Amino acid sequence: MSVSAGIALSIRLLALSATIRHALADREERFTSVTSTRTLTITVFPTAVDSATASFPTAASISTSTPNMPSSSFQDEVLNSTNYYRKQFQVEPVTWNDTLADFADDYVKGCIWKHSGGPYGENLASGYETTALAIDAWGDEEHLYNWAKQKFSEGAGHFTQLVWSNTTTVGCGVVNCTEEGKGNVQGRYLVCEYWPRGNVQTEFGVNVRKPGTAKDGTPGFGGAGRSVEVKGVVAALAAVTILLAVVA
Repeated sequence: MSVSAGIALSIRLLALSATIRHALADREERFTSVTSTRTLTITVFPTAVDSATASFPTAASISTSTPNMPSSSFQDEVLNSTNYYRKQFQVEPVTWNDTLADFADDYVKGCIWKHSGGPYGENLASGYETTALAIDAWGDEEHLYNWAKQKFSEGAGHFTQLVWSNTTTVGCGVVNCTEEGKGNVQGRYLVCEYWPRGNVQTEFGVNVRKPGTAKDGTPGFGGAGRSVEVKGVVAALAAVTILLAVVA
C-alpha cells in the first residue's frame, strides 16, 4: 500500500470510529441519568397473556377522539422516548392514541400500585422525576431479557412491551400522588397503555428483535448492539495504529 493510500484509509477509519464513539456516548449518557436517579419505590409489574385465550376490544373501540387531551409536551416526551428504543430494535414507531391515554389517565388518578387489569398492554413506573427517565428505566431492562429463551420474564416485561413489534399505539397518564394524598403510591406516577398489547406468550421470538436484525442490517445501540459496536471501535483504532506505524 502506498503512503498516500495508507493515510487516506487511516483518516476514513478515524472518522468511522469517532462516529461510533459519539453514538455510544449518547446512549451511555441516557443510561447514566437513569441509574443515578432511580428510587427505591420502583417495582416491576409486567403482564403476559396467552395468545390462544386473549380477549381484545374491537378496533372500533380504539377511538382517536376523546375530550381529555394530554399536554403536547407530555405526549411528545412519551413518543420521543418510546420510539427512541423502538428504533434501536428495528421496529416501527408507535403513534399516540387518545382512547388509551384516556384509560391511563382515569386509572392513574387512583394512585394504586398494581395493574389495572384492562384489555391493553400496560407499563407502570413511580418515583421518577420525568417521563423520559421512567421510560429509560423500562428500556434498561433489556439486559435482563433472555435472548436465547425468548420468553416472558418479570424482570424484563416493561422492556419487551416497549419494543413489541406488533404494538402500534400508546397512550399514557401521569399524576403526582404525593400531592393527591391518596392511594399507595408516592411521587410521580406514570401509567402507559399499549395496543395491540405485547408480552403475548409464544410470540416473543417474532416481536422482540435484537439490534441489527432488520433487512438492511442497520445496527441499533441496545445492549447487544453496543457490544458489537465497541468491538468495532477497538478494531478500527487498532487498524489505524498499524497503518500509521507502517507509514511512519
